[in-house]
Amino acid sequence: MTLKQQCMSPVAQLTLNFEPASHATLSNFFPGEKNRGLIERIRYFLNQREENQLLIHGPEGVGKTHLLQGACWSSQDSGIPSMYLPFRDIIDRPPQLLQGLDYLGLICLDDVHAIAGKPEWENALLALLTRMKARGGHVLMAAVSEWVGFDEETTLHAYLKASFRLAPCVPLNLLEKQLWIEEQAMLRGILMGSAVSKFLVKHFRRPAELLASLLQLEHFSAGAKRKLTVPQVKTLLKLSVAA
Repeated sequence: MTLKQQCMSPVAQLTLNFEPASHATLSNFFPGEKNRGLIERIRYFLNQREENQLLIHGPEGVGKTHLLQGACWSSQDSGIPSMYLPFRDIIDRPPQLLQGLDYLGLICLDDVHAIAGKPEWENALLALLTRMKARGGHVLMAAVSEWVGFDEETTLHAYLKASFRLAPCVPLNLLEKQLWIEEQAMLRGILMGSAVSKFLVKHFRRPAELLASLLQLEHFSAGAKRKLTVPQVKTLLKLSVAA
């Protein structure tokens, strides 16, 4: 049994298995001009005790999931028991799943806005956050907006305002996305022109989806020593859309 499993409640051990994507790391997150300093802030957050609760907020597709999963891997590499937990995938399960998770050193809670307006889940989250704060554990959360959308009259909303620091994540422009995916392709030995990067950016909005598409293309391109074309990419990724 791993240390993370020992820290979890029996219910959670049986039902929670959300391994962070292996390709999502802090080192390959491309912040763009408007997010400069964001990675440094997250790294600082993970390695100090003064500030142990942080909320990343921004619209869909800006890379919040990538950042949370990268933070989880970074902590695990440092020997800190950590967990990535996407609320969008557990919202139909009992809130008791959050019991027993406070013994982890880091919990990365994604799509927290999914539980807004669900009192049982909100209460379970508040209890978990309170326990984590008392133990000095770190909580990194992501949502589409500041304060997640919880009712301003709730204790949870008041807790967030009093305890959580905010870190906005701003969308990249199309050129920044193209430069990033071309850089990631080059690191993997994939020869990619601007036509292909533009095509990928058009059809894969999330950074995680873009990286996943590269993993599929990497196998085909290994040793090929020729640039990918848009028709090849469409075939390899099984995309039946116009360029």
